[in-house]
Amino acid sequence: MSLESRADVTLEATLDPVGRDLILDAIDAIEAVEARQVIELAIVRLAAVRRTEADLERLRALLDGMRECRNRPAAFAEFDFALHVALSKAARNTLLASSLSTLHD
Repeated sequence: MSLESRADVTLEATLDPVGRDLILDAIDAIEAVEARQVIELAIVRLAAVRRTEADLERLRALLDGMRECRNRPAAFAEFDFALHVALSKAARNTLLASSLSTLHD
């Protein structure tokens, strides 16, 4: 992590990928699951209200794909990840999407 001082006296903390990975590795797995549940619930609630018809079609297609490959774990995992990304986009909240992406990485 580095702190940068700017002329307007604002401090900005940035994490390099290695630093982020070290921090995430230190987080207890239960806490990560709890955080993900909270974020995903917020995303689903917003997506239910903000989604477009195109979003809904995409979500249905992904769910169909998950059903078709439920006996193929690798393919199922790809569809599952894509579903979470599509829900994040449908929620139209970049901070929640970014938070979820960090927990997925």
